Amino acid sequence: MERHLPLGMYAVAGIYLGRADRLPIVEFIGRAELWFAVAAFTAVFVGMLWHLWSTLARPRMPRPV
Repeated sequence: MERHLPLGMYAVAGIYLGRADRLPIVEFIGRAELWFAVAAFTAVFVGMLWHLWSTLARPRMPRPV
């Protein structure tokens, strides 16, 4: 089972399918899904930056013994 979904690929495929077959509802769903894909990418990217900052840039405090 896949651990990730290529959201952007499915969104763009829906947009093009809607245009090619003249199905405006399919194109609309593809456009809506594209925004969902952008939001998911942004959330993952911000999480990656947060992780990098918390592990590399933030000074480590010694643990109390």
